[in-house]
Amino acid sequence: MSGGSFNYFERAVNLDGVGVLFNEGRKKTLEEMRDICIEELDAPDAAAEIETILATIKQAEVLLETRFDRLAGIFHGIEWERSADWGKDQVMGEIEKYREGLK
Repeated sequence: MSGGSFNYFERAVNLDGVGVLFNEGRKKTLEEMRDICIEELDAPDAAAEIETILATIKQAEVLLETRFDRLAGIFHGIEWERSADWGKDQVMGEIEKYREGLK
């Protein structure tokens, strides 16, 4: 049987960058590989490192969602200002709200 059972997962990060790991399908692949390391290969050390990757992905997701949510008003303001729906003063109002939220 030839390779490719996991869509050549080992190449994914090199070809597509680490963002590919945020894909739900890729996280499932990591979980499956972790389980294979534990259940079939007697490689708990490798499984632990895979688990660390999964935990890091989750932490990054939470961090990015938090930061994105905090910046959403600014993103909205810039978009509306560039489409001539808002003026710069309204965007600056969103920046002030952002800064107040950081205090």
